Amino acid sequence: MKKPHRARCGNREEKPQPYRWCCPTCWVPKVPENVLVSSYEAFKALRRLKTNKAPGPDCIPSLILKMFEFELSPILAELYNTSNKQGFLPFLLKSAVVCPLPKRRPPKSIECDVSPISLTSHTAKIMEGFTLSRVLPGITERLDLKQFAMAGKAIQHPIVYLLHLTLEALDQGNCWARWFFADFKKGFDLVDHRILLDKLKLLEVHPCLLRWIASFLEGRSQAVRIASSSSPPCKLNGGIHQGTRLGPLLFAVMVNDLIRHWLPRAKFVDDLTVIEMIPRNVPSILPGADEQELATPILSICHGIFTD
Repeated sequence: MKKPHRARCGNREEKPQPYRWCCPTCWVPKVPENVLVSSYEAFKALRRLKTNKAPGPDCIPSLILKMFEFELSPILAELYNTSNKQGFLPFLLKSAVVCPLPKRRPPKSIECDVSPISLTSHTAKIMEGFTLSRVLPGITERLDLKQFAMAGKAIQHPIVYLLHLTLEALDQGNCWARWFFADFKKGFDLVDHRILLDKLKLLEVHPCLLRWIASFLEGRSQAVRIASSSSPPCKLNGGIHQGTRLGPLLFAVMVNDLIRHWLPRAKFVDDLTVIEMIPRNVPSILPGADEQELATPILSICHGIFTD
């Protein structure tokens, strides 16, 4: 079998380049005016900053950004607009600091008793908010209506919705309800960028925003910080930082097609709950019974959208 060909440049061997989804500049049309950010919009975003949030790797506190909101607003607007026109996001804005937060003290297991909290740049979060406000209105109608992690919904909404369906069915009698809970372990960390971008393209996200999101996902890095000690930064090949503004929406796009045929359902980011109303003397099809008719499609879809 022949070895794969590698081009040579002088005395240096050129390695094959990794997969890049980023759209060529000639393919992306001119950035429309409704995508560009005005200084006033940047000013309002800076004014909404909360001063009690920890800074990211750039070590710029939100208090400083808010104190100089008038002076920084045109700079921030120009930074985002240029980033969108060029389809490039600076690497410093794509890095994160992960701080382990113990769920119990003392933690006995890193995987079970510690939550990784990602700290990202406040400037990056503001720019993500600009993109989010331009992507979300165009795809809201195509997202699963039972996805309760979107803006304007709270954790209480899916609980009330599922309890209402259950109690309504039980009041009618001659049936019983069975709940199935699924949690995608490390779901954010296993997102395949190529599949995610293809799904966004199917949702008809504007090409310039699609290119910006591709740059936002590509070449990210993170370092772990405990007290005053930090690890060297490590590059990521996939996944989505949970501390980002775009993270919940992008993950909702990944699982948008999951169990949409099953009406009594509720999704909250990486959690899935479905209810089966079972008439008397009728076997259940939920996992745990003899049949695996519900678990099988869930597993097959997950294997198709997440990396190994």
